[in-house]
Amino acid sequence: MLEVVDNTRRPPYLETARALARWRALDRMSNLQSELLAGEHDYTPLAEKREYAEGFGAQCAAVGGLHHGTTFDAVAACNAVALAFFRGEPLPDADTLKTDASENTSAASPAESLD
Repeated sequence: MLEVVDNTRRPPYLETARALARWRALDRMSNLQSELLAGEHDYTPLAEKREYAEGFGAQCAAVGGLHHGTTFDAVAACNAVALAFFRGEPLPDADTLKTDASENTSAASPAESLD
């Protein structure tokens, strides 16, 4: 990362950083049509995620026992929530949202999986 940043011209890099600092997703939440899938033990507390979801009229589904890598460790749960959303159906019960079996979960980091 240091090499990339070091080889980047300063003005465009600084303008990008300033634009990111001014941009706030919360200001746009009311325009979203979405549902939320989270790991039970992600960085942001589940209660806070549920509050955000409620604020923009969404449901929040959580996969028990997971942390930040929910979309990688619970692909079937992620797909079930996405399909329910696209079909206009209620989200699956929390009891049905499970971590993928270890033989179906890549041990590689997401970046390594792209190679």
